[in-house]
Amino acid sequence: MTQSEKEIINQFAYDNLITNLSKYELYYQISLEYLVQQTEFDKESALAKLEKMQLEVDPEHVFYSIIAITRNWKNFATYKEKFETELQKHASINALEDYVKNDPDLLHPEIFLDETIEKINNEEFFNQKMKQFFDEEIDNILIRWQTIVPKDLAENIKSVALSMM
Repeated sequence: MTQSEKEIINQFAYDNLITNLSKYELYYQISLEYLVQQTEFDKESALAKLEKMQLEVDPEHVFYSIIAITRNWKNFATYKEKFETELQKHASINALEDYVKNDPDLLHPEIFLDETIEKINNEEFFNQKMKQFFDEEIDNILIRWQTIVPKDLAENIKSVALSMM
């Protein structure tokens, strides 16, 4: 068994799967809110735009992100330490792409996309206020995902993920 396969088994174990889904969703939602606030004039119009867009995390996208991160990892000595940062980047870029694709009013979307991806990849995007909000909300999101995903479904997801390696 390769190191990548071992990490897939670990990342898709029930508790880790719930944690990864929760973190990804929260990173996505925080990033999305921040992006909209950056492009709107006031908080009221930003909230109205978020409500109108109705963008949500697709769990399948989370699974593919975990697989992509693991499959492309080169030095597994740093994997555990850096996995969450990579998950955060994937969620933020996913939120950015969804936002750019779904906001017809966005001026210069290509420039906004390129500049923001650079900030995300350079770890200059997720600020202290966002991290604080994440820490305050993660437990609520964990509880919600625990009620949504039964253990047998998690096992099936893990099997599919392993077959993709």
